Amino acid sequence: MKTLLYILTKQGKFDEAMNILKQVDAGKLGCSWAPSMLYSQAETLAAAGRNKEALDAYRSVVDHKSVAHKHKERAEQAIAELSGK
Repeated sequence: MKTLLYILTKQGKFDEAMNILKQVDAGKLGCSWAPSMLYSQAETLAAAGRNKEALDAYRSVVDHKSVAHKHKERAEQAIAELSGK
C-alpha cells in the first residue's frame, strides 16, 4: 500500500491517495500501524500543499502513544520544516 501511495503522490494524484488512506480508520489500528498510517497521510497532505492539515497530521504522529522512534523524529523534522523553523 505504501508503494501505491508513493506512486499516486508522485503523479500528483493526491485525492486518489487520500481516498485510499481514508478507507483505513487509523484509530482502530493497533501498535505502530496507526501512527504509520497517520504519517502517510501527513506526507500526502504535505505533498499536496495542504500544509495546515499536514501539520495537524504530523502532530498526531508525534503525540501518538505507539509511535515508532523513526516516525516521531521524521514527523518532528517535517513540522519544523513546514513551520519554517
